[in-house]
Amino acid sequence: MRSQTRVVQIDVVVKDSRGRPVSDLSKPDFTVIDRGKPRAIQIFSIDRGGQAPESGQPAERPQPTPAAAANVFSNRVPAIAAPGRVTAIVLDGNNTTFDDFAYARTQIIDLVGKLRPGDRMAIYVLYLGLAIVQDYTSDRELLMKSITAYRPPALTPRAGMSRRPTRPATGMLPSGDVSDELTTGMSPAETAFFVRRRAEDTMAAFRAISSHMSILPGRKSVIWVSGGFSGRQLIDSKASFDATTAAMNDANVALYAVDARLLMNGTQNNIDTMQRFAEATGGKAYYHRNDLGNAVGEAVEDSQVTYTLGFYLAGDERDGEFHPLRVSVNRRGLELRYRQGYYAGPESSGDPARKKQALEAELLNPRNATDLGIDARVDLVKGRSGSELRIRMNLDPRTLTLKRSGGEWSGKIDNLFVERAQDGTVLAKISNSVEFQFTEKTRARYEAGAMVVPASIRLVNSAVTLHIIVRDAGTGRTGSLIVPLQSILATAAK
Repeated sequence: MRSQTRVVQIDVVVKDSRGRPVSDLSKPDFTVIDRGKPRAIQIFSIDRGGQAPESGQPAERPQPTPAAAANVFSNRVPAIAAPGRVTAIVLDGNNTTFDDFAYARTQIIDLVGKLRPGDRMAIYVLYLGLAIVQDYTSDRELLMKSITAYRPPALTPRAGMSRRPTRPATGMLPSGDVSDELTTGMSPAETAFFVRRRAEDTMAAFRAISSHMSILPGRKSVIWVSGGFSGRQLIDSKASFDATTAAMNDANVALYAVDARLLMNGTQNNIDTMQRFAEATGGKAYYHRNDLGNAVGEAVEDSQVTYTLGFYLAGDERDGEFHPLRVSVNRRGLELRYRQGYYAGPESSGDPARKKQALEAELLNPRNATDLGIDARVDLVKGRSGSELRIRMNLDPRTLTLKRSGGEWSGKIDNLFVERAQDGTVLAKISNSVEFQFTEKTRARYEAGAMVVPASIRLVNSAVTLHIIVRDAGTGRTGSLIVPLQSILATAAK
């Protein structure tokens, strides 16, 4: 069962009046205010980027190891020990015209060549879903090859000045943003639907990326290169915005928003949205400038020096409410960037809808989710009526919750198993729920990882992947594991 004490971690970037990183502060220089009351800083460390972090007391982090046996797969990867920044660049094709998207791509190509050794970067594209151009790597040649080979989708081109919308469609509020160009010719109802859909998809992508980055230590950055969406969408999608910023904060991910529109094409609209995302997660927004490549480069460099502050939250302090945070230093003229608060719930996520969210939503995540640890052995078993995949899962007890009643403990998980074709089409799907109970004697075996959850699904001939999704019913904490079937079929053929 998970400990009743939780660590609240705050990663702080400090800059002087000229925008230079400040690296000579110590623990007594900081003050943390939680809902108007001071918090004792119980955890303190400094990451100067390229040097081993200095630490008074490091934050607790599990160090799981990946499975290595044949036909055994795991979403539990070891934390990266070597220093270096971790950055995800999101090229947003949902909220950007083709012209701006293509220009942003050329600037990213130039940036990749300037990466510092040890920095890890991933490149995503958001367009009709989230796609990975290149997963996290410090190999500059591989990043360069991947982004150079990538061809932008058939996005809407930027309209000529004489053809740009001068007034909104009947019934729509004036916006003056990129949405006007992307929805030209649509009815008011269609415009409202597609603008909101793009905003919701964008926030879902941020949550998926943050979930994937959460296993990595330290402060991480998501650089959102986009035309953005208007502030009215945050009003319509406030629950999604709150859930997204909470997920990013809990994963120690800062959002840096870079306006992809050149100065002559840009408008003030949408910038408020970029600023709100950035400020809520401790990042920064870059806009009203023509040097997009430099702006992205500055965003990458912003976390060069990071201070980690932390305190312990006792079980009786978990009121389920949002706690605003204020961090200050005893030196004037410095700028601080950090998460603006946290949800004091039983788990680190502040999304109250997480428990009820359909498991199918996790299928949008192109990478393994690691909030719940999964080791799975998958074997091919042939029978008269066809072949099936038999699955035996071991779940990390540290990522599950149990409820105590007398001398027994109980828990519940929801499972989803999906076979998919090469193009991502769902070919077969089964779901179930599993309840389990332990006595004082049998719980020791559970804590040691001896509990096995079996399942099976009939193999479809054209299936290339098996997507396993497990959710802890008590908290909504979710883990996923994408299993390549090629290796399993090859093993069975021997």
